[in-house]
Amino acid sequence: MPEYMTVYLAWVYDVKTNATVLSVGFRDYGVRTKGITFMLACRFNRDWLVMYYRRMKNSSNGFSKTFLTSRDRKAAALVIAVATAVAVCYIPIVSFSLVTVFVPDFYIGGKYFLYFKESWALAFLSGIINSSSNIIIYYHMRFKFKETFLKLFGRKVVNMK
Repeated sequence: MPEYMTVYLAWVYDVKTNATVLSVGFRDYGVRTKGITFMLACRFNRDWLVMYYRRMKNSSNGFSKTFLTSRDRKAAALVIAVATAVAVCYIPIVSFSLVTVFVPDFYIGGKYFLYFKESWALAFLSGIINSSSNIIIYYHMRFKFKETFLKLFGRKVVNMK
């Protein structure tokens, strides 16, 4: 079970404000969860790259590999934009996973628990930003997506072709 699966929301009594507040809680799975997130991320990235390489290799359809249509160039630009967003947004997650593996007390219940809690909050935020960035990337790079997105919210679509 990865580290982020040990996080949950819980009602906690706060002594300073004399009130019960919603807070982040952690289940203590300790050593059983250390480093699993990093291994899963590495495996996913490797599998994705192999799949993408095979797809590109099989899509030559008889043309020279140097010949790219406008559609191919747009698709390549979209893949590069999405892959760049994923890579940038997952830097904190992979970094903190590595720190969790190599620093013995950087885990839930460890000596550096407060740093662990704050750094994984940043990692979660970067994952949320990655999820949101895909919609923006597709909206700006694909007319069909933009058209469908605007129709979904009842907006009139202006044909720009």
